[in-house]
Amino acid sequence: MFRFILTICLYSTVLSAEAQSLSLDDLVAEALEANPSVVVLESRVEIFRAKSASAGAPPDPILRFDVVNVPMRSFDLSRTSMSGKQVSLQQSLPFPGSLRARELAADNAIRAADSRLGDLKAHVRHLVKDTYYDLAFYNQTIQITSENESLTQSILDRTLARYEVGLGGQHDVLRARVALTLVGNRLTGFRTSHRLAQIRMNRLLGRSHDSLLSLEAGFEVHDATVSAEHLFHAANENNGALQELTHRIAQWESLERTERKQALPSFTFHVTYRQRNAVPGDPVNGEDFLSGGVALNLPIFRGRKQLARAAEARVSADWAKAKLNEERNNVANEIERILAEMELHYSEHDLFTDEILPQTEQALLSVRSAYEADRVDFTALLNAQSTWLDAKLTNFHHAIAYAKLMAELEAVVGLPAAHWSDPGHQPIHQGEK
Repeated sequence: MFRFILTICLYSTVLSAEAQSLSLDDLVAEALEANPSVVVLESRVEIFRAKSASAGAPPDPILRFDVVNVPMRSFDLSRTSMSGKQVSLQQSLPFPGSLRARELAADNAIRAADSRLGDLKAHVRHLVKDTYYDLAFYNQTIQITSENESLTQSILDRTLARYEVGLGGQHDVLRARVALTLVGNRLTGFRTSHRLAQIRMNRLLGRSHDSLLSLEAGFEVHDATVSAEHLFHAANENNGALQELTHRIAQWESLERTERKQALPSFTFHVTYRQRNAVPGDPVNGEDFLSGGVALNLPIFRGRKQLARAAEARVSADWAKAKLNEERNNVANEIERILAEMELHYSEHDLFTDEILPQTEQALLSVRSAYEADRVDFTALLNAQSTWLDAKLTNFHHAIAYAKLMAELEAVVGLPAAHWSDPGHQPIHQGEK
């Protein structure tokens, strides 16, 4: 059993006055509609749907018109009783059950394609959330680092003032300038990473690479108690990759039945009507003829054809079953791994929020006062400031890492967290922490 609670405060960085402010749900909905890979696979699914309509259809009947036994010299149909005009109708029917088995194979191919599409959408949803949280992280780190840059600038100003009145050394001024340069370089790196995350988001949304995005402030809170066993059960029912393999197994088994049915004789029925002219000496005086019959094929090469294809389908079904077991094991292990990492980041986030951050902030204030009173050297001030900055960034990193793991877990399970209701445990709800 694992309990997870997440509260993140996100400050939006507006990139352009024309940039549209979007929530996470807006971005996910846009990606599922416009992502190029999703659009391509949706078209592929439609191809399977179009093909399935003909899968269970019987062969078309054959209508045939003939002129038979026409004398070559006169082309006169009244010269002999054997001459005449005839029309024939022929219909072939496979062995009973063949068409139904073929139809089931086509239906399972559609379900497998739909499951693959669902798996791709879950993957895209995960990537959008992952990138969204990256943007959130860089928004916050840019803000925190900008505040630290301002703080470092004020320290440099104070150090210069102390140096000018003889209370500080030149080396302190140089070190403050180096510290300011390093903070500025770090800020440049965060801004570059933010831009790269924007490019990734635009690619996921099917937008042009230079589209600008602005994020809505705030995160929703997810609170639930679920078990790894329950999540695995939900994944077994909803994970797209598992569902695709399940339908592939059914498809191959239907194809095997189809081939085995086709190894049995098929039937061809025909009826023929011949119109004749009356000729001298005709025992029936020009009476028309009606003929009918049935034929069946002899599958004497079925061992090299239909039964060989049936064996191929059986091997493919066995492979899909083995692959399904492998994927189920992978899913179970992924769920356990993600839950363990979520628990780690949650505990680390609590530790930094409740203890480390207040202590480092208090230590920084104390060292700044001591530095002003000339009781500690400049190195202690820089170390305290660096420790405080690292603690703030690390705390937010744990919060974002937790949120990204939540998104990854949703992709593995195949369901949004809001649908992870676990009988016997508290259902997921949203609120304030």
